[in-house]
Amino acid sequence: MIYIIVLLLSATILPVEVYGQQSEIQFQSLFKTTSEDVACYRIPALITTPSGRLLAAIDQRVPSCGDLKINPNINIVMRSSDDLGQTWSEEQIVVDYPEGLSASDPSFVLDEQTGDLFLFYNYMDLDKEKDIYYLHY
Repeated sequence: MIYIIVLLLSATILPVEVYGQQSEIQFQSLFKTTSEDVACYRIPALITTPSGRLLAAIDQRVPSCGDLKINPNINIVMRSSDDLGQTWSEEQIVVDYPEGLSASDPSFVLDEQTGDLFLFYNYMDLDKEKDIYYLHY
């Protein structure tokens, strides 16, 4: 059976045909706002590594759900799964700058020749260079 994991805020299982096989789409809520310290999560990224591990990254928007230009504290958090999404690791902060410096919009790129995995994201210094976006990895 093939499972397709979609990052949404629901828990629904739908039948679907994948590669000629009847399969299920399983919706899982991987990032929930359960703390008063986090306003919301936005902009998910998902990749399967060469070893089969699933990695999911997302913006953790702390004071508000506002975008990079107005939000002084956006972190990138990640979870992983080694069993095709049946279970997931605890949330882990992978990019966390001091207040006034924010990261957002994660994306993964896999170099299939070397096996190197890159996590790209936007970066902004709201105190010194507001409205100037940098690409970090």
